[in-house]
Amino acid sequence: MSEGKDVRIGVYVCHCGGNISDYVDVKKVVEAIKDEPNVVVAKDVVFACADSSQNEMIEDIKNNDLNRLVVASCSPKLHELTFRGVAERAGLNPYTYYHANIREQSSWAHTDDKVGATIKAVRHTRAAIAYVRLAEPLERIRTPSTRAAIVVGGGIAGMRAAIALADAGIDVHLVEKAPFLGGRTAQLCCIYPYDRGGSEIVRELIKDLLKRSDRIKVYTNAEVAGLDGYVGNFVVTIKIKPRYFKSMCPAVNDAISTCGQEIPDEFNFGLTKRSPIVTPPFDGAYPDIPYLDIEHCNDCETCIGPCKDHVDLNQRPEEVKVKVGAPRSHDRLQPI
Repeated sequence: MSEGKDVRIGVYVCHCGGNISDYVDVKKVVEAIKDEPNVVVAKDVVFACADSSQNEMIEDIKNNDLNRLVVASCSPKLHELTFRGVAERAGLNPYTYYHANIREQSSWAHTDDKVGATIKAVRHTRAAIAYVRLAEPLERIRTPSTRAAIVVGGGIAGMRAAIALADAGIDVHLVEKAPFLGGRTAQLCCIYPYDRGGSEIVRELIKDLLKRSDRIKVYTNAEVAGLDGYVGNFVVTIKIKPRYFKSMCPAVNDAISTCGQEIPDEFNFGLTKRSPIVTPPFDGAYPDIPYLDIEHCNDCETCIGPCKDHVDLNQRPEEVKVKVGAPRSHDRLQPI
């Protein structure tokens, strides 16, 4: 249904006890919007979410042949579903309803300016009216979803997220741009309130992560290079830089000494120096093999001399495409 004479809107502005009406002149809001095009019913209510108010809305919808509904009240996180339910019980499509948040965005945001709060509430409510005037009924759909997720960032937050998802039965692709997992936490000597070293915490998380290797695939030295698809069915392109080291080299310290080259260590904001051969930063790091920073290596053949059997300089960047969707338990998508 498009904009026109067939659109009949009911608008209800909530006092929310005093949460809104202490700072917003609710009756002025109603007075300001009652003559907006297509508005048939405009009322203020003390508690819009109360059963009595919901029943009043349903009766107004039926008696006045309303086909659009606006409630200007608290956060939609609290009661958007409540009033969508009101619309449905009155025979309306729930997506012809719009929830205007004049508590958090007007009343609470401007407790020092009641006039300004009221003006802003009027504008929010008018915007909601304009929205429903053009709103089209929507229907819920179901679509197959890929039971996999991508987590970008292999610090402690990313690892915890990956573990939680895996425990929920979802396959995980964990992407970390650095050569090793752990992020900056691994640098910290002691963490409040347990007085534990950061590397110890990271090491334990890595162990938990590797126990779930059947569900978690880790990409280090990698970044997300592309995203395609739609909700529930995305295709993510991951670009992986070559590591060059194929395995741990027992003589890696000799290789570093042989190389002799030092460059600013970006992980330490350039305050320290590092070799183009980057070793695991702590015991239990993952992966537990070095990385050759070939972009900053002046003479790689010399650098890798003591480790040449563990290095493949012919490695090239690669791209992999993974399907992700991370469906909810009931695999239902809501209309957008």
